[in-house]
Amino acid sequence: MGQFVSKNEIAAVKQITILDYLRKHEPHELVPCGKEYSTKTHSSLKIRGDGVWHWFSQSIGGKSALDYLIHVKGMGFIDAVQALRNEPIPTQVQSVSLPEAKPFQLPEHHTDNHRVRDYLHNRGIPLKVIDQCIEQGRIYESAIHHNAVFVGFDTSDVARCAMLRGTGNTRFIREVEGSDKRFSFSMPGTGSMLVITESAIDALSSASLSCLRGKDWRASHYLSMGGVTAQQGGLPLAIDQYLKDHLTITDVCLMLDNDKPGREMSDYLYRNLQEWCSMYVHFPAHGKDVNDELLHRVARMDRHTKAAQKVTR
Repeated sequence: MGQFVSKNEIAAVKQITILDYLRKHEPHELVPCGKEYSTKTHSSLKIRGDGVWHWFSQSIGGKSALDYLIHVKGMGFIDAVQALRNEPIPTQVQSVSLPEAKPFQLPEHHTDNHRVRDYLHNRGIPLKVIDQCIEQGRIYESAIHHNAVFVGFDTSDVARCAMLRGTGNTRFIREVEGSDKRFSFSMPGTGSMLVITESAIDALSSASLSCLRGKDWRASHYLSMGGVTAQQGGLPLAIDQYLKDHLTITDVCLMLDNDKPGREMSDYLYRNLQEWCSMYVHFPAHGKDVNDELLHRVARMDRHTKAAQKVTR
C-alpha cells in the first residue's frame, strides 16, 4: 500500500513553525543571534520570532517546520508530513519571545597589536594595509585572548559591529554579541568600485591583490558580508546599507568563495544588483577563497625573487 496523507493533515502540519519543531526535537540547533535565531549546523539560516526563516547561503526560505524538513533536511514531502502529523498543532501562530540582546560592546584592547599584525602578515596582507586599518580602529588585538577584532562602523564613525578571529593554532571565529549586521567590516575607498567578499580577511586580501598589481588599493571600497543575513526577498543587510550610505558607487565586484554557496550567492547578488550597478564576478583561480589566491601569488613572487637573486650572484 502506498503512502498517503490527507489534505487536512497537510493543512494542520503547515501550522507548525520551525521554532516549534526545533525547540522540541533539536534544541541544540537553536543559537540566539540578536533579535533572531540561527542554527548551529547552518549559520546562515536565520529564523525570526514569528517563525519565518531564510537560508541565506542557499537563497531559500519558508514559514513552517514542513518547509524546513523538505528544503534543509532533504526529506520528501510525504515523509515530512508524516514526521509532523503527531506534533501538537498550535491554536494560533504566536511570536516567540527571544532572549533580550545584550548591548554591543567592543572587547577590551590589548596594549599593542603585535600578534594581530604578525597573524595577518603571515596571511599575505602587506603591513601598510594592516597598519592603516589599525590606525583607523578597524582592526585591533583583544586584551584577553589576543583575537583579531574586525570592527564595522556606521557613517558617523561609531562602532556598531565586530567579528573575532583567533590568531593561534585553533580555529576560532565569532561575532561580538549585540552587533548590528548592517555595519559589517568595511574599508571605504575614494572611488566608485565596491568589492564584496565573504570575510574580513578576504576583504583585506582583495586590497592586497591590488597592491601586488601596483594599483592604488585605497581607491576601491571593500565590504565583508561577515555571515549577515538577507532581507526577506532582498539584499544582505550589510550590502543594502553600504550602498545606501555610499551613493557614488557605480561598480560592484563580487569576490566570494569558489564553492557551491559562494557561486550561488554570486549569482543571486548579480541578478539583484545588475540593474543598479555595473557588475563583475571574480572567483579565485587558486584555492577556495581570496586569501588562498593571495597566498598563492605571494609564494610565486617569492620564488621568482629568489630565482632572480641566484642569477645575479
